[in-house]
Amino acid sequence: MDRRTFIKGATVAVGGFTLLGAQGCEPGPIAGQGYRQVFDDDFETLNTNVWGPTPAHRDTIPPGAFTVADSILTVRADLSRPRPYEELTTLGPFSSTVPHYPQATAWQEGYFEIRARCTNDPWTKLALWFFSLEAPNYANATRPCVHLNSEWDMVENGVRLAFAGPETGRADVNSVSVLHRNTNSPCDLPDETRMAVTDFPGGGLCDWHVWSGKWTSTELTTYLDGQLLKTQAPYDTTAQPMYLEISAAPAASLTSPPPGMPEPPAFIETQVDWVRVWQK
Repeated sequence: MDRRTFIKGATVAVGGFTLLGAQGCEPGPIAGQGYRQVFDDDFETLNTNVWGPTPAHRDTIPPGAFTVADSILTVRADLSRPRPYEELTTLGPFSSTVPHYPQATAWQEGYFEIRARCTNDPWTKLALWFFSLEAPNYANATRPCVHLNSEWDMVENGVRLAFAGPETGRADVNSVSVLHRNTNSPCDLPDETRMAVTDFPGGGLCDWHVWSGKWTSTELTTYLDGQLLKTQAPYDTTAQPMYLEISAAPAASLTSPPPGMPEPPAFIETQVDWVRVWQK
């Protein structure tokens, strides 16, 4: 295993990749474009050198939140808990010194594929997304505000529930991708967002699908089972290394759900078959 961080095709010996000895089969959206496979996890086990909880929640993980069985990763959110969601990241182990995640797996640009499914319930939010590596690496340390954060929600199905209602905004019928310029508005600068929505009135988005995204210097394009969905232009802050988060979460606040919502289920799960990454 050769553990590295890849940034625009260059390598820096601080990351957590599995570098494949031979190029993997190229997906259609990048075929013949000079990409090579740089990361592949089929979840035979849960590799804790790569995968770990979010920084804010690493000390409060309930039993059974992250499990692997039969080559399937399950991220489970217990909706009876005060924090009714769980997120597994490619940050790896935490260090008390800065940078806090020296083994983090992060990418800047590339093509990303995740085969996943989620609980088919109006409460579900399926989120497969990327966030600035610099933010958790230097949390509580001095960072110049010229370094604004970035977030790319490659998949955030269910996020429209709060304003579209339980029938038309749920994860099963809307494919949603959101790009943030400065998430949570640090440094006294507002966040800017771009949202791309594709409607699937017949549903079926909570079943097994391959969700993928192509990130270049000029575009962020999402795909479902190899078929193009939407393209967005990046922000100036998008050009930085970002790590992956896999979420299991309710789509709306438990205290103020939109009208017409049924009672929430006991658990919401996101299951992942594999994650694969290609870069030039």
